[in-house]
Amino acid sequence: MIILLVEEKLLKEVKAFLAKLPELKQNTNLQTLSAKEDATNKLIINEKGIHWPLFWDDQLPPYLIPPQKLSKNTLAALCFFLSGEFNSALNFLPEGKPLKTDLKAILHLIDYTEIPAEIIETLQQKTHQKNTHDFIARHNLAVLKHYGNFANLPAAQKEAIKLYEQAIQSAPNPEWKAFSAKQQAILLIDLGQTEKAEKLTRKSIEEAITIEAQAALKSLLTDILIKKLVIPYDEMLIMELKSLIQDTLEYQKKKNNDIGIAQAYAHAAYIALTAKNYTEALNYINAALKHFEQAGNEILWAEALMRKGEILYTWAQSGNPQFYKAAAESYQEALKVFSKEFAPAAFAQIHHQLGLIYTDFPVEDKKRGIMAGMAQNSFKLALAYFSKDKYPYEYAAICNHFGNALCKFPPSIHSDNFQKALHYYNEALEIRTADYPYERAITLLNYIQACWHLRHEKQNGQHLWLDMKRKAEEVLKLVSDPTLKAEAQKHLRDLEEWKKAMKK
Repeated sequence: MIILLVEEKLLKEVKAFLAKLPELKQNTNLQTLSAKEDATNKLIINEKGIHWPLFWDDQLPPYLIPPQKLSKNTLAALCFFLSGEFNSALNFLPEGKPLKTDLKAILHLIDYTEIPAEIIETLQQKTHQKNTHDFIARHNLAVLKHYGNFANLPAAQKEAIKLYEQAIQSAPNPEWKAFSAKQQAILLIDLGQTEKAEKLTRKSIEEAITIEAQAALKSLLTDILIKKLVIPYDEMLIMELKSLIQDTLEYQKKKNNDIGIAQAYAHAAYIALTAKNYTEALNYINAALKHFEQAGNEILWAEALMRKGEILYTWAQSGNPQFYKAAAESYQEALKVFSKEFAPAAFAQIHHQLGLIYTDFPVEDKKRGIMAGMAQNSFKLALAYFSKDKYPYEYAAICNHFGNALCKFPPSIHSDNFQKALHYYNEALEIRTADYPYERAITLLNYIQACWHLRHEKQNGQHLWLDMKRKAEEVLKLVSDPTLKAEAQKHLRDLEEWKKAMKK
């Protein structure tokens, strides 16, 4: 249902237009425009024309359309477009009309097809008009460069950053300024510039006028701050996140927006997980799944299933092995949506997690070999996507976990699991340099632990001993974490005892 907020003196004229469009009239709800009316995703019609909404909820791409002169065909085109009947919308507009070009640009973003050069050129020409259209053109050109399909994506993104900055500087009002700032912050996050994104978003929250804008920006700030959560967790940061999530949840409930509610619950589940409140986290993620399902969003529903699997797996690891089965089932259910062909990255992430689950899955001894085979298969599927050259950080994490898993597997007939583990630890260590001290220390200690199972090989005893000693000493230099240092020191003491034993 398309809602039109119409200035009272124009109601008669708009009704007359709709009377000539019976196929549209039945899907349109006319409301009298008032200053207090929530204009989210609604067309506003006043004496200045028809006004395209700012899509703060990302229902459509964040492309702006200038105010349009009120006419039957223009009204029909915009209403049909909002209802998803894109071809019908375009049929109401003649070729060459700027509005038709704008709607086609939005369609290219929706379909992720190549942006025609003429659309880019038209917008570039409009960026020198020194008026509201100048801002709109800069913003739209930035959006196309940001979200569009370009062969040289890094160059397009670099240009988008500059265009967003120009749009922000030339914005005719605080609301449009904040709208451009939101998109620039999203791009900054994608480029790994989280600190800049946070600063820009906080400033935009202070300047934004409408409740809708502030709610969207607070939700974005939540996404940014969650990325900053690292062990040991900052209590002040967690408190701020809880406040932001509560504000978002209250707003989305008032809007009766299932997706917004679900996303807030998913964020709450993550925060509860960091605090090890597993029951609370599970309740939140189940609520998120319910609302994603009600909204009919299969992709977000599957992402929530992955989060549920993470919660259950973490719970199982904390001394509750009964949850391994439910964790595996959550990830397997998500695979029905995230197939290798449709979503290769998500497919690989899921198999990484399944490899971890199958490794620790509680089964009787005669079935451990089967479970080990399943774990190996999942790790290899994960590594097939997260390759060393394209995704080094992820590759290193999977290799480290695969090495740990091999050390837990039952003895192999055709190969030594511990030797294979050392291979994967070395692969991880090539990536986990001193630039990643905590991760490197973890892998070094895992490597040393695996080496203890190989010390019976007397021909390599001295070489192995030296290797283990160097790695333990490196851990002491890398980190200040008392637990990791204590583990390294224990290895060094045990190595001294082994050295004495070798001399006998």
